[in-house]
Amino acid sequence: MKKHARKNNKIIRVLFLLLIIIAAVFAVMIPVLNKEKTMHGTIKAVSEQTVTIMNNDQHIYIFNREKTVFEGDPVEVNGDIELTYKGHLKENKDTVQKAKLIKATITLPTHTIQGIIESKDADVVFLSSEERTYGFKTAEDKISGGQIIAENQITVTYRGTLNPNQLIQNVVLVTMEIKEVDHYYEGTIMEATEDSIAIRAGDGSEYLFSRMNVRGDNVIAGYDAKVTYHGKINDTHEGVQDVTIQFIDVTKVDLGYLDPIIALMNQMSAQEKIGQMFMARCPKEDQTAFVEEYQIGGYILFGRDFENKTVEEVTQNIASYQLASKIPLLIGTDEEGGTVNRVSRYFRDTPFLSPQALFNQGGMQAILQDVDEKSRFLQGFGINVNFAPVADVSTNSNDFIYERSFGKSAGEDADYVGQVVWRMKQDRMGSVLKHFPGYGNNGDTHTNICYDERSYDTFTSSDFLPFLAGIKNGAECILVNHNIITSMDSVHPASLSLEVHSILRNDLGFDKVIITDDLAMDGVADYADSENIAVMAILAGNDMLLTSDAPRQIEAVEKAVQDGTISMDQINVSVERILRWKHNLGLL
Repeated sequence: MKKHARKNNKIIRVLFLLLIIIAAVFAVMIPVLNKEKTMHGTIKAVSEQTVTIMNNDQHIYIFNREKTVFEGDPVEVNGDIELTYKGHLKENKDTVQKAKLIKATITLPTHTIQGIIESKDADVVFLSSEERTYGFKTAEDKISGGQIIAENQITVTYRGTLNPNQLIQNVVLVTMEIKEVDHYYEGTIMEATEDSIAIRAGDGSEYLFSRMNVRGDNVIAGYDAKVTYHGKINDTHEGVQDVTIQFIDVTKVDLGYLDPIIALMNQMSAQEKIGQMFMARCPKEDQTAFVEEYQIGGYILFGRDFENKTVEEVTQNIASYQLASKIPLLIGTDEEGGTVNRVSRYFRDTPFLSPQALFNQGGMQAILQDVDEKSRFLQGFGINVNFAPVADVSTNSNDFIYERSFGKSAGEDADYVGQVVWRMKQDRMGSVLKHFPGYGNNGDTHTNICYDERSYDTFTSSDFLPFLAGIKNGAECILVNHNIITSMDSVHPASLSLEVHSILRNDLGFDKVIITDDLAMDGVADYADSENIAVMAILAGNDMLLTSDAPRQIEAVEKAVQDGTISMDQINVSVERILRWKHNLGLL
């Protein structure tokens, strides 16, 4: 019995000792197992649940990533990784480790890409490289060198991997280095304002540039110019090109020898020059003989010139007028659309719609498409000037001019006029802005003398804006109305007012052709007799006279030149403007 008890006590002591040893082992192992360890390696594969890593000893480990805090760059293949984990790793590349992944810091490899800037949209820059387009998000503190504008060279340093199937790249931007590239455009100055210069190159292209950083000679039409710029010229852009001008170098040209306009004027008689200043209403009979005798600047055609005629008859008539003239004629008509359609009412199933109707149907796109179609339509007959667009601001449907106007605010009207003028210029169709300085709510000067009692501030803040927009976009002719504008000249109709013309020339900066409204209209015909009106109109500053009584008025102007009332210098200035307009329309 005692022997059996001793044996049991011995077993108990052995078991107790074993428990102590096991406890000691656990006491040692638990801190070891809970100790955080680190590993360096490279990411080889990534999924939503796991990340596969090759450490520096070339061993593969798969970790569960769902509750891991990742710092630094995005988790991508080939990224360098420094990870912190707890537990024991097993060398098994096919099994997810039971060790707990606590934290990982990712550093992706650095790459560079070089290309040409295509465009910038908000905070994304698009570049072209090896016939692909990549978009990178920008950051001001990462950009160095030049400006982010089209055509400049760009080098992007980034961390991550480009995805050719993704437009905007999901990478970490390191730097963007911009190298500005000089581009050049050379040609002849066609026209200039205080803000812009139009230059035509030898290939026939013509663009409008901001007038800045001009070097060399004065900016004069006919002089040579070389534009050094950064950016990209937009072939379809309307208005001033959105490029950064470095310099515009102007070189003087001896216009007396090289300018065809000056050369032509040197060959013209005084009578021929005076004739150029008349845009005559086409007579009912002997139209070609009239041109041969007076060598007028142009004919304006009305409904009677199209009614009961075929397309062929009208086309042949206009061609005969041109053949009778030493200098190509301006052939004009009023094809505004809507209530005023001299031509389409006879030769189209549907006459051209008014700007208001077109805008309501399809916005500015519909209007510009209509401008192109109208230009082609008129040019098919040989008509090269359309007395449009109507630039009067009118928002009251009771106004006389409302139906012919754009019918919106001055700002919207200005945008409309600017775009229409530019599009007509591209179409080589002459435009005529009317009726300066703005018709407002006045009555019909075809039948009455009208007084405009509005303040001058009304004109500067509203009525002038569409005309300024047209001038900025290259308008070459402005028609002056017959209203008496009391805030500018309380005595004379605008068409006969030196003050009104001074405002148009000096305040609005218009240096192209100014033409009167029809001098046969009652609003001005009642003011003076026909001969005196013609002389007064030229002395006021008009370059061309729109008239139904050309023979008598031409004779009156010739007499005024002979007796010194009108100087030949003034005649020459006006004729040069008229001939340059014809040249720009491709007539000379």
